[in-house]
Amino acid sequence: MNLEPLTLVVLLGCLQLIFGGYVFLSLIDMKLDIPRQRRGYILTLVITYFPLTIISFYIFQLIKKIEFMTLNLLIDQSMNGIIDSLLLCVILLSFLHFVISWRYGNKFFFSSLRFRKLVAIMIAAIALAVIIFLFIRFDLGFIGIALITVQSILSGLLLGGSLTSMTWGHWYLVTPSLPKEPLELLTKNLLIIIFLSLIYFIFIIYFNYLIIEIDYKNYEFSLISNPALWLRFFVGLCMPLILTIFAYKAARINGMMSATGLLYLVLGSTLAGVFLSNALLFEIGLSL
Repeated sequence: MNLEPLTLVVLLGCLQLIFGGYVFLSLIDMKLDIPRQRRGYILTLVITYFPLTIISFYIFQLIKKIEFMTLNLLIDQSMNGIIDSLLLCVILLSFLHFVISWRYGNKFFFSSLRFRKLVAIMIAAIALAVIIFLFIRFDLGFIGIALITVQSILSGLLLGGSLTSMTWGHWYLVTPSLPKEPLELLTKNLLIIIFLSLIYFIFIIYFNYLIIEIDYKNYEFSLISNPALWLRFFVGLCMPLILTIFAYKAARINGMMSATGLLYLVLGSTLAGVFLSNALLFEIGLSL
C-alpha cells in the first residue's frame, strides 16, 4: 500500500470524526433529555473532539509541504488559505462549544442549549466544507468531489454514531438509573447509517468509478485481490451491522453492560473500516 498519502488519510479520518461527532451531539440535544447533572457525558465527548480539531490543523500544515508525486495529483495551492481559515474556525467553535457545555444550566452568557446546538451544527458544516475544499484542491471533478462528500458524510456518521453510542452505554455504569430509550435511539440511528453505508459500498463497486486514476496494468485483478477492500467490507461494515443489531436488542431488554461491550467492538471495527476506506481511495482509486 502506498504510504505517501498517509497524512491525508489521517486528516480525512479526523475531519470525518469531527463532523459525525458534532452531528450526533446535535441529535442528542434535540432528541434526548440530558439533565444538568448528566452534562459530564456531553463534556466527555466534547473533550474528545476538541483535541482532534487542533491535530487536524497541524496535520494540514504538514500536508501543504507534500506534492503527492506518485499519485500524479495536481495541487491548487490557492485553496490552502481557505482551508487554514476554516480549520481555525473549527478550533475556535469547538472550544466555544466546550465552554457552553461546561456552563450549561447557569444563568449567564454561554449557557444556552439552543446556542450549543447551533455551534455544534456550524462545526459539523465547516468540517465537511474542509473535506470538500481539500479535494477541490486536487481538481478531481464534480463527480469525484460529490462521491467523496457522500463517503465522508457516511463515514463521519459511522464514527460519530459508534463513539456516541459506546460512551452513552458506558454512562450506565456510572449512573445505572439512566433510562434505556436514549441507547435504543442511538443504536437505531447507527443501524440505519451502517445499512446506508453498505448500500453505498455496493453502489461504488458496481459502477467502479475511479476518482483517482490508478496506473495498474491489471486493475480488475488488483481490485478483487486487494485484501484491504474485503477487510473494509467484512470488518468495517458487516461486523458493525451484526454487532449493532445485537446491541440494539440488548438495550431493549435493559442489558446495558452487554450492549456497551458490543458497542466497544463496533467502535473498533468502524475505526478500522473508515481508515481503510480512506486509504483505499489512494490505493485503488475508489471512494468506498
